[in-house]
Amino acid sequence: ITSSYFTIITSIYDSLHYFLTVVKPPKECCFSFYPRPIPVTAITEYKEMSHHCTRAGVVFTTKKGHRVCMDPSFWWVKRAMDIIDRRAVES
Repeated sequence: ITSSYFTIITSIYDSLHYFLTVVKPPKECCFSFYPRPIPVTAITEYKEMSHHCTRAGVVFTTKKGHRVCMDPSFWWVKRAMDIIDRRAVES
């Protein structure tokens, strides 16, 4: 029993070590979304969440420093991202 117990513990440790060192979980994900449009003039930048997150998400950062999770499937979120991208190219 002691030998098999040690083998199980070693196996769990090895799996956990592999997961934490090789399969790095995302540091930030959106789990809920702000439901209303934010004026594009109030947004300074955006960041798309990792594809490892369970849900696709975009974080808008406002001029006041607020970070807001948005659903990238909404047309107005896509439009805001396009405008912000154009703003970055023009400046």
